[in-house]
Amino acid sequence: MTRASSQITGAGKSSTGLQNPIRSWRTLDSVSDQRPRPEPLDPPMVPIAVAGMVIWAIAGLVLFVFFRDWLEAHDRTHWLDICLAGFLLGVPGLAVMARHDANRRRRRSS
Repeated sequence: MTRASSQITGAGKSSTGLQNPIRSWRTLDSVSDQRPRPEPLDPPMVPIAVAGMVIWAIAGLVLFVFFRDWLEAHDRTHWLDICLAGFLLGVPGLAVMARHDANRRRRRSS
């Protein structure tokens, strides 16, 4: 047996050259039990909803003011409708996120 072939079969492997999968899973489980679990992220959500609404509003205004003629010439006026829909769907999203943040503050205070 050459040196290269002895490295391929390696220590800790069976005669077929394969590792025992059950043994490797057990070692992974014992390692994960020793580490503490990190706390889940719970950021405030209202600023994210407001930022989304602002982005849609700015995109719509830029398209309306500077690119209205181009949109009409290329039959892309529905882009303005998409910006309006994004902004308007942000309103109920903002309400949901405000409620989420209120529940978050209540959870953290107790």
